Amino acid sequence: MSELDNDIKNLENTVDNIIEIAKKYSIYDFISGGIKITTIRRFTQREKDIFSVSTDTLRKICKRIDELSDNTFSYLYRLNYLLEDFVNKNIDVLKTKKLVDLGISRETLKRMKNNEEGQPYYLNTLVKYARLIESWRCTSVEKPV
Repeated sequence: MSELDNDIKNLENTVDNIIEIAKKYSIYDFISGGIKITTIRRFTQREKDIFSVSTDTLRKICKRIDELSDNTFSYLYRLNYLLEDFVNKNIDVLKTKKLVDLGISRETLKRMKNNEEGQPYYLNTLVKYARLIESWRCTSVEKPV
């Protein structure tokens, strides 16, 4: 298994863990925290692929879990760290011109680099871009730094 595959699996396990933790709380717990009922239902019931969720939705859910939980462990902090680490390792945000030439959105690259609430992107886009870049690295004579 490649390093990218390990990183993707780690991301998948983290999202899956957040789903399981979210299921321990009532829908009302999330609604009272400002999360739409359809959002939390889709998330906990996994109506779509595990990566078919935006970073802002995940952040809101993690923030609400942190508010409801007695733990000192922060799901929001862990998620932000994991996303930043994934982008730094697998997305060459500094090679914007080359990546845009590959068909990757400049705006999405900015959002991935900033890694902030209010700058959302979908996890499936993150994984798709990482795989595209890995494929490009394997076939390119000039490897990104």
